[in-house]
Amino acid sequence: MAAQPRADRTMRSRALEAVAGALVATIVLGWFGNLHPILEMLTNVPVHLLLVAVVVLISGLVRREPIPALAGGLAAIWLIVLLVPYWRASPEPPPTDPNAVHRALQYNVYFGNDDVDRMVAEIEAADSAVVALHEITSLQWEQLQPRLRQYAHSIAEPWDGGSLQLGGGMALLSRTPLTRLSVDPEASVEGRPVLAAVTSIGEREVVLVGLHPHASRFETEKADLRERQLDAIVELLEEDSRPALILTDMNMAPTSTSYRRVLDDLGWSDPHRSTGWDASWPTWGGPLGLPIDHVLVSDAVALHDIATRDGGGSDHRSVIAQFSFR
Repeated sequence: MAAQPRADRTMRSRALEAVAGALVATIVLGWFGNLHPILEMLTNVPVHLLLVAVVVLISGLVRREPIPALAGGLAAIWLIVLLVPYWRASPEPPPTDPNAVHRALQYNVYFGNDDVDRMVAEIEAADSAVVALHEITSLQWEQLQPRLRQYAHSIAEPWDGGSLQLGGGMALLSRTPLTRLSVDPEASVEGRPVLAAVTSIGEREVVLVGLHPHASRFETEKADLRERQLDAIVELLEEDSRPALILTDMNMAPTSTSYRRVLDDLGWSDPHRSTGWDASWPTWGGPLGLPIDHVLVSDAVALHDIATRDGGGSDHRSVIAQFSFR
């Protein structure tokens, strides 16, 4: 009779070792996330990996399994070091002149959202100088545009097309005129555009970019388009000395290797290191949600606060950034 409990303990020990091994392998493979989109995906979930690491550590200690306990402990330490700069964020204080502080709204409305009243309320509550709407369909745009009278200027490419570009519609809104900028046509395609324009915020001329690359890391066509779009944004902005804002559902967390590559190529600072983790998806995710909606700014722009709202019927929370010009 003693053989069965011993076999059960051995099986549990092996299962714990397997989980510990998978955890370490996931973290190590994430270091090579710049080599392939599938590996990049592993770098987006450090909070979830930290929870697994803590469970492995505690289980190893309780069961007196030194290898899983060591693996879980080292993984937890590594992930905590990675996340602490986002948890202890300290944004720059705003200028004393309240008129010098402006707002920008990043809002994935969700292509299946039919609650136009809540979408309008979400946009109006943000009281932003500029707005980017993602996943917007033709019907949503027809209903929204007449009701957003404070935004007299817009560039819109709503989308109702096939599954390859599902959720690809986009619109940029501004209180002041928008002058469209050309983007590499191989990167800005029908149903998945990259929108760029020049507008005025306060007394400054600003480059405004809307971007929504695919989430898929598995489908080659989508992954390749995503990389082309990221490269096109860098090409568009790296030689432009004007202040710039990128309003994006990037489908990447700040710990993503692709996210960090884009900021490094642009020479921009990571806004989440000053404003915090700011999870935006899914709306019900709470502390386990992912910050995949971003307001990225060039170094001529100072970010003072990032706030999220419930999303007005979307599966994403909207993101409101408060900023000023240096």
